[in-house]
Amino acid sequence: MSMTVEDKLFDLLNQMRTNEQKQAKLEGREYCIHGLCAVLGYNPEQHEPHFNFEAGKDIFRDQNMYLDHPEALQALEQAMEIDGAILIDAEGKLMHSGRYMLSDMNNVYSSNKEALATYKHLQKTSDAGTRHIAAIALSAQQPDLLFYTLKSDYPELRVFKEGKIIRSTVPGETKLDY
Repeated sequence: MSMTVEDKLFDLLNQMRTNEQKQAKLEGREYCIHGLCAVLGYNPEQHEPHFNFEAGKDIFRDQNMYLDHPEALQALEQAMEIDGAILIDAEGKLMHSGRYMLSDMNNVYSSNKEALATYKHLQKTSDAGTRHIAAIALSAQQPDLLFYTLKSDYPELRVFKEGKIIRSTVPGETKLDY
């Protein structure tokens, strides 16, 4: 049975997370990784207005690499070091790195109770910051996209869709009562 693109991205990011956990333990230090947000399902014709501000170097612009490529993990690790989101199309092609996520946060959080509840939950339990507030809001605005976030200071990986957490490495988190 082949792995879905959604599962492949989760697996790669989870591998990055667990590799850092092991390395931190081996070195006797705290978990510390450069956080990231990866957006799956990106279509430039539909989604470009929400990601058209470049935050850093775009290492994927002229490449033809997919999530199933043997070097995809290393490419994602390299892109993680660049501020901004990693954009991946529906087939798993790494399209862009270093893109800021632009959403109408005031409108989303005042009109979408699920998104607001999700963000409030993460503020309380995980000290969520700008990456999470933008990812949750855009996931509510763009329900056809999946937003994968990896925390920098805690080994937490989440996937957001429609303003909700749909997958998480935090036990019980996807069963929240919104």
